[in-house]
Amino acid sequence: MRYLTIFLTALLLLGSQPALAQNFNVNEPEPPRSLERMVERGSQLFYLGEFQGMHGWALVRQGKPEFFYENESRTAMVMGLLFNDEGNMITLSQLSNLHDRVGDDMYAATGGAIKNDGDGDPVTQNIETATEETAATSNRVQRPNRPLTRAEVMFTDLLAANWFTINPEGAYDIFALIDPDCPHCKDLINAIQPELVPGGIRLRVIPVGFTDEALRKAAVLLASANPGERLINFSAGDTSAIIAPANINVEGAIRNTAVMTKHRFDVTPILVYRTKGQEIRLVRGAPNNYETIKQDIDNN
Repeated sequence: MRYLTIFLTALLLLGSQPALAQNFNVNEPEPPRSLERMVERGSQLFYLGEFQGMHGWALVRQGKPEFFYENESRTAMVMGLLFNDEGNMITLSQLSNLHDRVGDDMYAATGGAIKNDGDGDPVTQNIETATEETAATSNRVQRPNRPLTRAEVMFTDLLAANWFTINPEGAYDIFALIDPDCPHCKDLINAIQPELVPGGIRLRVIPVGFTDEALRKAAVLLASANPGERLINFSAGDTSAIIAPANINVEGAIRNTAVMTKHRFDVTPILVYRTKGQEIRLVRGAPNNYETIKQDIDNN
C-alpha cells in the first residue's frame, strides 16, 4: 500500500507540470508503431527505460498517463504497471528517473488528470481507442457509388483529423478549424457560448496553428483532459489556460494544419457542417446567425 500511495503521489505531482514533446535521444529505441500512431493523433510519449529486456513507455492522452512495455524482440507489448520478482514497482522508479531527466516540464499542459478504480490502480484504455469521438458514426460520409466530390473529400479529411468536442449534448454537428491565437477564432468561441447547450450546437474543434507558438497551443489542446474548457477560458482572456511548452510534440497539430493546406484554406476560423440531405457547407469566418445554420441542417 505504501508503494501505491507513493506512486499515485508521484503521478499527481508530475501531473501538475508542463508537457514535453516527442523527443527521442540517440540511445533510446524507436517507439512501437502503435504508440507512434497515438503521437500522430496528438498524444505525448515518453521513454521510461529498460528492465529485464522490456522497454517501457508512458503515453499521455486526454490528460491521462498510460504505461506500455515491449519485449526485447519487439513482437509483443503489454499495458500496465511493471513489478520485479520481489514485488517492487519498477514503473515508479522509472517515473522518478524520467522526472530527473526532463525536469519539471512534464504533464501540466495536458491537465495530468489521474483516474483510479476501486483499488487505486490507474485506469487504462485500449490502445486502439482514438481520441474521443474520431470514429463518430453520426458524422461519417455515406460513400456513394461514384467518385467523391471535392466537398465530400474535404469532409472525410476533417473526420480523419484530430479533434475534440465541446458540448457533446448538442444536436447540430459543426466542425471548426481553430487557431488558438487567432483573434477571430477567439471571438467565435466567445460568441457561440449561448449555442453550447443541450439540443444546441455540438462543436467539433480541429485545432491548427499558423505559428510555432499556435501549433504548440493546439498540441496542448489535443493532449489535454479538458480541451474545451481550456479553449473557452483562453478565448475569454485567461492566458494561463493554455501554456505551451517549447518542446511539446506538435505532430497532431501539424497534421490538422496540413488538412487546411490541402484544401487551400488560408484563414481561420472555418466552419464546416453537413445537412440532413448530405449537403456539405463551408463558412469562412464567424457566422452572423447560428439559427440560420441550424435551419439549413434541418431543412436541406
